[in-house]
Amino acid sequence: MREIIPINYRWKFIAQDNPIFGSVDYDDSDWQVVDIPHTFVELPLHYLDDQIFCFTGWYRVHLDTAAVHRFAKAFLRFEAVATYAEVYINGQLAGTHKGGYTPFVVAIPSLVSSDNLLIAVRVDASERPEIPPFGNVIDYLTFGGIYREVCLDLVHEAYIEDVCIRTHDILTQKKRIEADIRISQSVTQDMSVHVSVFDGEGRQILKAQAASATKNLFRYEDIAPEVQLWDTERPVLYCLNTKLFIGDELIDESEVRFAFREIRCTPSGMLINGISRQLRGLNRHQSYPYVGYAMPASQQRADADVLKYELGVDIVRTSHYPQHRAFLDRCDEIGLLVFPEIPGWQYVGKDQEWRSLMLLHVREMIERDRNHPSIVLWGVRINESADDDELYSRANELARWLDRTRQTSGVRNFAGSHLIEDVYSYNDFIHRGDNRALGDPDTICKKARAPFIVSEHTGHMFPTKTFDPPDRRLEHALRHARILNEMYRTKRRCAVIGWCMSDYYTHRYFGSGDQVCHHGVTDMFRIPKLAAAIYASQSDREPVLVVSSQMDIGDHAAHHIGSVYVFTNCDAVKVSYNNEPVGTYFPDRKHFAYLPHPPVVIDDFIGNRLDKLSGFSDNDKNQLRHLLLQASKRGFDLRVKDKISMWLLLKRKKLSISDAVRFYETYVGWLDSKEREWTFTGIRNDQEVAIVRHKASKHPRLELSTQRDSLIADGPTYDVVKLTVRAVSDTAMTLPYCNDPLSIETTGPISVIGPRLVSLSGGAVGVYVRTTTGRGTGLITVTSCALGSASLQLKVV
Repeated sequence: MREIIPINYRWKFIAQDNPIFGSVDYDDSDWQVVDIPHTFVELPLHYLDDQIFCFTGWYRVHLDTAAVHRFAKAFLRFEAVATYAEVYINGQLAGTHKGGYTPFVVAIPSLVSSDNLLIAVRVDASERPEIPPFGNVIDYLTFGGIYREVCLDLVHEAYIEDVCIRTHDILTQKKRIEADIRISQSVTQDMSVHVSVFDGEGRQILKAQAASATKNLFRYEDIAPEVQLWDTERPVLYCLNTKLFIGDELIDESEVRFAFREIRCTPSGMLINGISRQLRGLNRHQSYPYVGYAMPASQQRADADVLKYELGVDIVRTSHYPQHRAFLDRCDEIGLLVFPEIPGWQYVGKDQEWRSLMLLHVREMIERDRNHPSIVLWGVRINESADDDELYSRANELARWLDRTRQTSGVRNFAGSHLIEDVYSYNDFIHRGDNRALGDPDTICKKARAPFIVSEHTGHMFPTKTFDPPDRRLEHALRHARILNEMYRTKRRCAVIGWCMSDYYTHRYFGSGDQVCHHGVTDMFRIPKLAAAIYASQSDREPVLVVSSQMDIGDHAAHHIGSVYVFTNCDAVKVSYNNEPVGTYFPDRKHFAYLPHPPVVIDDFIGNRLDKLSGFSDNDKNQLRHLLLQASKRGFDLRVKDKISMWLLLKRKKLSISDAVRFYETYVGWLDSKEREWTFTGIRNDQEVAIVRHKASKHPRLELSTQRDSLIADGPTYDVVKLTVRAVSDTAMTLPYCNDPLSIETTGPISVIGPRLVSLSGGAVGVYVRTTTGRGTGLITVTSCALGSASLQLKVV
């Protein structure tokens, strides 16, 4: 039977290049001890040298060969190395790989007889022009190192190389499953393959013996009438178990998850199992603070959860390269659709090696990921590149040969591009805030009525930081809202995918001068900006109630708060001021008619507060409310007719200018009380389901929260959890202008990734905590001179 041994702990690393480092006799005792995933250089959060990791380094690890000698063949499997790797085994070059985003295997020579096996990996992280995505500038960093996991794969002479599963006719009573099982050698007469299909509960639902199809291929076909379909709301998964026998001896076994589903992009929407859908989505870069790409499977899975459960999106584009296998696994499990693509950014090389590598990356991406039901189509074009009919014809032909069940696409940023793919994907940055939200697909695409996806929008058109003034944060959210509203207006677009999920590191030519693109709806730590709320509020999964303002008049020009937006999936929002009802407000279906859940717009904070005035008729109160609202917008530079109206009202009520000023201070300036508390209550199905309170914070404090309260010890590699630190008010609202420095201390079997002295940004910061050695209880303590300390326990089990 096959044995898979993770080899991710206690590698040796040096940030130098010397051929002697591959030698068996070389003494590496003074090298740095690292665990995989590993990055060449830990980066600062801002203002970094974007070439600091562009060098060649070496990794070494010694393995006990006892397990290797029990098997006929052994392979090293690298999930990803950035960007060029040479693998040496006992001093001999055993394999190379060009490209930083796809897996590769290196065979361990069968002649290895020593008890100790030296694996040495030379890694060149420079931006080599012959390797996509390089050749010109790119708007992201690629970092360096063995940044995904490594394992030792031990097999017998005959073993299962690949299993490719397809499902057909899933909308009929006779749903079919088909699997090609490729064996490492020619099929012999005594060789057989037995296939079983299990549901999510482990129950066997199908069982058969596969037939031999070609010299090294078995084919399995069956009817599966009783299975359930996979979709975004009910992602039902099955497992195909494959056993290879020689005679009666079990030689190898494979388990592959798959699903029964049919997804097609059409000119009138995305069809998921025959049902038309419009998909809202976001792009994702796989980079993280400090360590770039080097995060283990646990955080890759966590990102999928953020997209699905915190941001409420239906689809993610893995811009601009294939991403971690664990991320895709989690997307399969939770029903998050995926649009992957090959590495690249605008540049298409003319030399043969670059073009051959691009096609190799198409093959590697599809062969690795074609069994994932979450993947809806293949991106086989370099992002935002010019047309290259020869290259892209070959790429599409290859993709369709490798996977005939999925459509192809490729992202461009200009209209009238040659459509060789099945789906026209277009980065639409037309919206500037005061114009149309999206371009017309039929004008953009020459091929009439082709399936159409907006693959990026917003992003660089309006970069926004968590600590920006509220008006900018609001406009950022509204731009996303307008574009989503336009998407839902018509089914012409299959999906609209925003740029992007999170802020990310970039080259000096881009970003805000700090080598960070602040384009995300969350920051680099995945902490939400206001724009995240427009996505979250379109989901019905949990009540969402996010208020665009903290109701501080001094945070707005001329003390004029203006319209306050409540991003919510509630039916209505009740507002009160110091426990006095102001009014009940409803979703703005005038300006956002097509959104599932339009924001609630509140532009009258006087509301019912005038009801307590004695001696005023209803008409008087309405007149006074109108005048005060005008004064809130214009100060006392009222229009002539409003000045006359004010004078007549004061005269009729025998009031003075001082009374008018008092009305303004009370109902517009909110100077009637030492304490001001605004309460927003979300109502759904006549029930109060969410409450937000804003008032001046007398006792700000630190608040710690985490994705989960336990980590796994002794897993295939170290485990990581994100801790979010916030400065919060008395009512638990984030304080966006609190940028205090924090010190971080840990005890127990945990440590912090990155610096232990950080600063809040926009009132919050993330801290990534990893396991070290052993089990037990870890304690993390965060301290601020002004805000005190807060602690949180993490179990390591």
